[in-house]
Amino acid sequence: MPDSIILLEERKEVTTFLLDEGTITATTVTTPTGETPGYEYAGNKIKVDDAVTLSANSDIGKPTVKKYTAAEGEIILGIAVNDPVTMTGGKRKTAILVLGHLFRLKLASGLSNINVKDRIALTSTGAIKSDDGEYIAMHPVASSDEAQTITDESAKRLRLARLFPKQEIKENSDYYTYFRQNINLDEAIKRGLLGEAKDLAPGASLQELNIRKPVTDTISIDTVGGVLNVNKDVFDSDRISFEDLLADVATLIANKIEYNIYDTIVSSAKVPKYNTTQTEDTMEAFGQFVIKAQEAFKGSSGAGADLTIMVESYRTLSYIKQLAYISNKSVQPIEEIQAYYGVDNIDFLGTTHADGGSMLGEKDYIAFDIRNAPLTVLYSKSSGTTVAPITSDPEIADFYPIIEIMRKDIYDELPQYTKLFIQSKVGVLLNKPHLALTGKCRP
Repeated sequence: MPDSIILLEERKEVTTFLLDEGTITATTVTTPTGETPGYEYAGNKIKVDDAVTLSANSDIGKPTVKKYTAAEGEIILGIAVNDPVTMTGGKRKTAILVLGHLFRLKLASGLSNINVKDRIALTSTGAIKSDDGEYIAMHPVASSDEAQTITDESAKRLRLARLFPKQEIKENSDYYTYFRQNINLDEAIKRGLLGEAKDLAPGASLQELNIRKPVTDTISIDTVGGVLNVNKDVFDSDRISFEDLLADVATLIANKIEYNIYDTIVSSAKVPKYNTTQTEDTMEAFGQFVIKAQEAFKGSSGAGADLTIMVESYRTLSYIKQLAYISNKSVQPIEEIQAYYGVDNIDFLGTTHADGGSMLGEKDYIAFDIRNAPLTVLYSKSSGTTVAPITSDPEIADFYPIIEIMRKDIYDELPQYTKLFIQSKVGVLLNKPHLALTGKCRP
């Protein structure tokens, strides 16, 4: 059966695999001599020199093999070279001499249909599933790689960032130069800087009009992230979830993106401030604050914008709901905001009050017109890194951050480990600061 065996190569690899030996049928087996050899399993137990094949239970970070039985479709992966070690919970693992090489391949963008033992071929855009492929998949793939997991988890944790538009800029950007106006439109019209569009008599010529002269400005594109060193034992462990480790990194990156947006707004001297003047923490007092905030926003933004959303801490949002409930007022959310942005909210006096995430202090707020946002979140990629394709999850697709990953397996050192270089190059473009309002919303 030459076509059923992976050909030997000059260099062999010894790698630890989890063992699929079936369900545990006995947890302690005592022999007549008093020995307790350990667990018994429903399937074939693996011992030294046994040939093994890939198990359908193999997963990302947890490659799993079972005893080779020469059944149809089975391919010998390697040979067990050590006595298996029993881990907590009964699962076993052992070192396998792989008959061939192990490779990590980058999937073509958007590919997510790889199962264990599928044949893989290389193309100019990445690896794809193909009956003619010369590689064998060792585990299923729900998405392209770790980038997918981290990016999905980061997107789910973004709250403030998802309320603003995002834009991808040129690769390897450390700075971004843009045009901005020194004066808002209403002020320019009031001062007569643009001229006047007058009614014309029949046959009269059009008059020349002026434009606001933009100026250029530059912001930095910051690198957010770090290096995650993962001991190889983590991939073999049944007690530590590699996906949980990636989720922790995702939270750190999401929190930093959120903080950069929050800090850019509240620290800008160009963003108008309005603090409540109320001394009582009641529904009526909060209503007076909202009306005054709407007036203050209109005074700085001009006629072309309305205060459509005010984001607060979740504690303040919950407090507003309580006050509204006690006062027999509606606590219904704006369905369009709930459905699209996926943030908790309540409609009050024509302004949506929404959960702005953990960066906002308990009595802080940031307000703006969600249809004419004061800032844009900029992302830049680096050459040669891996990024996740846009997710198929419609709830987070439009807020998807760009997070890059490079992986380096260090298997020629002890202990063996993997380095994950994870970063997001992100900038906050506050090019319309007069269209935001911030301050204290409660006494």
